[in-house]
Amino acid sequence: MKHERLCIEVERNIGRKMKTKGDFEQLSLLISQRISEQISPTTLMRVWGYRKEVDTRVNTVDTLARFLGYEDYDDFLVRVEASDRCATTACRSRWLKFTAAVVFLLLIVIGGALVYLNFNRPDTTEQDDTDGTDVPAYITRINQLSNQRQYYIHTRNDKRGLLGIHNHLLSTTFGEAQPGRRCDKPAPFAILCYEGSYYLYSVDSRCFINVIMEETRNPLAEKYNRDQWCALALHEEEGGIVIDYKCCKTPCSLNVNAAYGTLVTDWGTQNGYYDDGNLFSFEDIGQFDPTEALAILEKGLSGE
Repeated sequence: MKHERLCIEVERNIGRKMKTKGDFEQLSLLISQRISEQISPTTLMRVWGYRKEVDTRVNTVDTLARFLGYEDYDDFLVRVEASDRCATTACRSRWLKFTAAVVFLLLIVIGGALVYLNFNRPDTTEQDDTDGTDVPAYITRINQLSNQRQYYIHTRNDKRGLLGIHNHLLSTTFGEAQPGRRCDKPAPFAILCYEGSYYLYSVDSRCFINVIMEETRNPLAEKYNRDQWCALALHEEEGGIVIDYKCCKTPCSLNVNAAYGTLVTDWGTQNGYYDDGNLFSFEDIGQFDPTEALAILEKGLSGE
């Protein structure tokens, strides 16, 4: 691929691998929305090597570079080369010396802070009135979740916001998400475990919540776009909990990005790469009575 580095940076920017015609159609639309310039899906496929090799026009790679925030393709190359030069052995050596000094100073500061906090630590747990057990404020372990609690769901380090509700679908407070794909404030959720699966329940809306699924990359049955009873599976990764969708025909999980807000995609599940968009933690915000929600779920699953 002649412009492989440029293609890699575009994929990293939009949070997806370019594999299908639908991928390129979505990228073409996103370019038009972000910088008001046009590149056809067919032209994009040629750049990625999915069509007969021809010389790529300068205008095309310039547009992709501007999409990434550079002045043009030459500016992109200059900055990439400068970045690569900083990764040489000499540069790394100087950086490591500087880092060692900073780490040493930080260890001194952190050590002192930990000693202070150890003697002045407030009680950060919440007492569960039902059984007398302490509930951690932020949860990154599945065995700490409970049907009797409600939560705010955070992306890792809150870099892509918190989950909420918009137009009866799962949404995010992520400020960079497309208009119409984000919400103004987080919403409380219950994550209900039932017969070995988990289900996401909106406490305020009093219903189970679905999310937009990207059919171009995962050929789902049409009914799953409307199915509020889609079962979830949770698994732990370093940095948080991954929310997997069991109804998908291929491994897929919940993801938050700028292009779509929240969606179900195979990003991370195919390559084992998990980032700020698909790692979640649960903030315990109080008790929840699951009786009504479980009754709704049982009735829905039984087809009544």
